[in-house]
Amino acid sequence: VRAAGELKPSEPRIWNGLGLALQDQDLIAEAYASYLEALALAPDFVPALANAALLELRAGLLEKASGRLDEAEATAEESHVPVLCARAFLARERGRLDEAARLLSAASERDPVLAELLAAENENRLTPPQLWIGGAE
Repeated sequence: VRAAGELKPSEPRIWNGLGLALQDQDLIAEAYASYLEALALAPDFVPALANAALLELRAGLLEKASGRLDEAEATAEESHVPVLCARAFLARERGRLDEAARLLSAASERDPVLAELLAAENENRLTPPQLWIGGAE
């Protein structure tokens, strides 16, 4: 995937895919940097907005994640499962448990496997410094 990023450095889907691959290898800062690179190329790219927001939520960066989710929802014609899950996690963090349950239920109806995976990942908390490579965003 890294080679694809080098061959097509202006393609946000490549950078988002690289982020997913890095996240699977538990290289969180590198994954986050890849999502941010995708967003630098296409600020309204919903998959990268959702993936970055999911990591930010795990790190307790609620306002940053909320802003990304607002952007994703303004761009997308319909809610994607990762966006629904991220909104649910944000609602739970803010004590809005009924809203969180409703959003998670909607996500599970669309893709139960992905919703369960994202919920499990969300339990794996991060600290803000774990998102930064060399201390910079």
